[in-house]
Amino acid sequence: MAKAILKEDDVENEDDEILEDTVMEFVNIVCGNVVAKASQMGVTLDINPPITLHPAASGLTVPANYRCVVFPIHVSDNETMEMALFIKQ
Repeated sequence: MAKAILKEDDVENEDDEILEDTVMEFVNIVCGNVVAKASQMGVTLDINPPITLHPAASGLTVPANYRCVVFPIHVSDNETMEMALFIKQ
């Protein structure tokens, strides 16, 4: 994702903060489109800005009264990341 957003062939030496910001910008765009489409359908959504979580080895903890949907994202061959969407019930 960062390669595409930064329009670079290699992002290996980029700071983690820069790479994280590029992915967050992508998530902001996706969420903005979801909110806009929901609004067109008469549904009001409130989406908080994305944050980065670094789960423990035991996995991601889902807070009480939330559901979590995890999306695998294939970045390149044999390289994946995950996006988790927490939905308040």
